Amino acid sequence: MSRKTFLLLALLLLACSLIAGPPIAAGPILSPPDAVTGPRLWVSPLSLDFGPVGVGFESPTQVVTITNYGDATLTDFAGGGVYSPFHASQDCAAGVPPAGHCHYYFTFSPTATGAFSTTSNSSTNAGPFSIALQGTGAGAGLHVSPLALDFGSIMSGSTSLEQFVTITNTGLSTLTNFAGGGVYPPFSASQDCAAGVPPGGHCHYYFEFSPSAVGAFSTTSNSSTNAGPFSIALQGRGRSTFFPSGFYVTPRSIDFGPVGVGFESGPLVVTITNQSWFITLTNFAGGGLYPPFWVGQDCVPEVPPGEHCHYYFRFAPTTTGVLTATSSTSTSMGDFSIDVRGTGVGASLYVTPLWLDFGFVPPGNTSPVQTATIYNTGMSTLTSFAGGGLYPPFNASQDCAAGVPPGDSCRYYFRFTPAQIGRFTAYSNSSTNGGPFTVKVQGGEARPVFLPLIVK
Repeated sequence: MSRKTFLLLALLLLACSLIAGPPIAAGPILSPPDAVTGPRLWVSPLSLDFGPVGVGFESPTQVVTITNYGDATLTDFAGGGVYSPFHASQDCAAGVPPAGHCHYYFTFSPTATGAFSTTSNSSTNAGPFSIALQGTGAGAGLHVSPLALDFGSIMSGSTSLEQFVTITNTGLSTLTNFAGGGVYPPFSASQDCAAGVPPGGHCHYYFEFSPSAVGAFSTTSNSSTNAGPFSIALQGRGRSTFFPSGFYVTPRSIDFGPVGVGFESGPLVVTITNQSWFITLTNFAGGGLYPPFWVGQDCVPEVPPGEHCHYYFRFAPTTTGVLTATSSTSTSMGDFSIDVRGTGVGASLYVTPLWLDFGFVPPGNTSPVQTATIYNTGMSTLTSFAGGGLYPPFNASQDCAAGVPPGDSCRYYFRFTPAQIGRFTAYSNSSTNGGPFTVKVQGGEARPVFLPLIVK
């Protein structure tokens, strides 16, 4: 091969390498260590999503790792602050030596519902970097049962037994701002909700009926909350002192609303009143239910004239979906049935970040740990974690195996230990009872290719 031909071939190969460009990496392209001078910066992850967080609550902390791959100290950190509802802190101010790392810590504390986003911008002696943040403020949720109460027939001039309605918070923030709910005579109302109801908690409205005349009466208790309004219909009948024997059951239907699979609801109560003046209510038979509903009662052996007893219902779903049943009872005065309903709700999954990049790590060295956080935003325990493992040069571990209660979180921990120069990508695939998720991990970079020109 002639000297001229060799020169032309070398120029052609160089042109091809320039056209092809450098290898594509998710982050800045860093030269390998032998080409590094001064501090060099790698930041991961560059975006964080806190998902749904209850208004008035604070998210778990999420961490960004800043690594110095240069041969001089990384210093002069400036900026990085964010405005509410996000909060930031860091341990980088003292500087980061070569091969060292520091961290930025972020939390999200929404004060209103809706989507929020911002950017944390920082500068260093190795250059600037930005971290994108987003999260969603989630409000309270409202379930009320029963929505109607019937006091039956009450003797004029007397007061009924107290009946109550259960208000459950099915959301992620505190149920507050209770207003209204009052009623006019012959009904009266009170409640224990004013202090607020935490997520998953409940409070009660209590009602009585005191007719001062014979006849039918009805009204509506209207309330508002930070999760929306609700109304409870009330009715009853005033009677004279002479009244035939009989019994009265209220309410005749109850709805537990959403309850997490594997959890048990609070009790809902049905009152059975013996309205007779002379006859004892006896011979209670039946009334039982099969799981996921449970019932107990204090009516046996008998209910004297003018007295009352109770059925206590609970709901403990083992599957998701709407479930119904009927509790049927016979007594010495006749039969009655109570319809029950509830909704089993499963775990819900939110994972962030779903992509991690370790940047350049010298062969034979191990990167700092990077973390993916798994949140349970549902109403039952997040369990059945399977998979998630990785082959070298990546390594994965987790603290999720014991399960994650509603509103809590766990973490997957990833490391990168390359044995050689190169760009590596892997996928950590996991399944749970709340659904599957995948975290993409990357690290390293390809050494640039240089074609020397040898001219003789």
